[in-house]
Order: sequence, then structure tokens, then C-alpha cells
Amino acid sequence: MSSARIIIISAIALAACRSEDSHVNKNHRATSPESFSTQDPYTANDIRTRDASSDSVASSHRYDSADRSGTAEESFDTSEGYAGTAQEASARRGASSFSSANRDFVTQVFHCGRFEVQSSELALQKGITGEHRDFAEMMVTDHGQVNRELERIAQRKGMAFPVALDAKHEAKLEELRELDGAAFAKRYHDVQTTGHEKMVQMLEQGVRDCDDAEVKAVTEKALASARRHLEMLNEMGTPR
Repeated sequence: MSSARIIIISAIALAACRSEDSHVNKNHRATSPESFSTQDPYTANDIRTRDASSDSVASSHRYDSADRSGTAEESFDTSEGYAGTAQEASARRGASSFSSANRDFVTQVFHCGRFEVQSSELALQKGITGEHRDFAEMMVTDHGQVNRELERIAQRKGMAFPVALDAKHEAKLEELRELDGAAFAKRYHDVQTTGHEKMVQMLEQGVRDCDDAEVKAVTEKALASARRHLEMLNEMGTPR
């Protein structure tokens, strides 16, 4: 084979190899990751759009949670308002169910009890001695407790509780203020005796007639104390 023919054949073979390499490279570029990224439906723009959408959803959840929190707080405030209204309504119902007879009775017991307390405090201030001093201390404690219990009941029932003595008891208290020594001790014993006699009668009637359970319970305890006080006064006798 001549040299010229060998050169021609070599040239043809080299050209064929180059053509095949070029075809392989084209196919490789078509299937490379870069080519897939251009054909992927989730492009960079799509990713940014999805991120923005996620931020929007998260923000919406935050605002929605805040709205719900605010609504819950508003509901709590409103419930407090309802609670206050319920309490007022309960007080009004208690006031309407507390009869005028019960009000009058509670008022009378209060005035008698307040007089026992104030007259006994006056006795202690004036230096009363012996058994009558012990008795005066008991009056302050026992009748003071009854009056406090009645006042709490009156408040729950919506009743305006008296804050001062009535004119009759105030006059007796003023009379005692004018006395001292043995004259005061004698007069103190007398007004305590007559006062407890009337109180026992009043409380006995209250136990029979009172139709309020709370007031009746306090009245029964007060009656037991008043009877015991009257017995003590009778046993002590008038001071000399």
C-alpha cells in the first residue's frame, strides 16, 4: 500500500473519532445536573416563592395566635364583669328575700347588743371592780361577737346596718356617763339586769318567729348567752 493511501485512511479514521467524541459530549451535557436543574419544575424562582409563602403562613399563624390570645383575655375580662353582675344580682335577691320583719328584728338586737357593749366599755373605763368588772369584759366579748355576725348577715342580705345607737339606748348611756363610783356600779347593774330580761324575751320571740335560717342560728346562740348573763347578774346582786 502506498504512503499516500495510508495517509488518506488515517485522516478518515481520525475524523470519524472526532465526530463520535463530539456526539458523546453533547449527550453528556444533555443529561448532566446542570441540564436537569434547568428542566426541574422547582426552579430558584419557585424556591424563593415557596419560602415567601412559608413566611406568610408562619406570620399568619402568629397573628392568628395573637388574635386568639387577645380574644381569650377579652373573654376573661368579660367573665369578671359577669361575675360582678352575678354577685350584685345575688345581693339583690338576698335583699328582696329578707323581710321587713327580719330587718326590724335584726335592728332591735343590734341596738340592745351595742348598748351592752358600750355601757360595759364605759364601766371598764370608770374602774368598776370585782365580779362586775369580769361581767363587763364578758359583755364586750359576747355581745360584740353577736353584733359582728349580724352585721355580716345584713351585708349579704343587702340590708343597711345601723351605725349608731337609737335614741332610747343613747339616753341610758348618757345617764351612765354622768355617774361615778358606787352610784355608777349600782346603776350599771340595774340597766344590765332590765336590759337582759328584755333581751331574753326578744330573742325567744325571734327564735319562734324568724324565718331566716342564718339570723335564726345567730339568735339561738345569742339567747343562750343572754340567759347565762341574766343568771350571773342575779347571782352577783346589786353592788353596795
